Amino acid sequence: PDPEVGKIYEDCEVMGVHPFGCFVALYPGKEGLVHVSELDVGRVGDVEASFKVGDRIDVKVISLKDQKGKLRLSRKAALIDQEAAGMSEVSSAPAE
Repeated sequence: PDPEVGKIYEDCEVMGVHPFGCFVALYPGKEGLVHVSELDVGRVGDVEASFKVGDRIDVKVISLKDQKGKLRLSRKAALIDQEAAGMSEVSSAPAE
């Protein structure tokens, strides 16, 4: 099944870390990009210092296709939604 816009996918594996963001697998065979601006509620200065391949994060699907036909994901939106839902155990990125 295709990913749903607006749905939060939990415990997704970080597949690639780059200065512009992280590639994350929602499930086997379906990856998307979490742009650096969507990684945290605050500014992430150094993506490669904050996230590593193999980390597991929650992400929200914000659109199915960007200009390049890629899935767009947001960790920031997932954090905000989960906090609003009262999931206080959610933590932000590890401190640099």
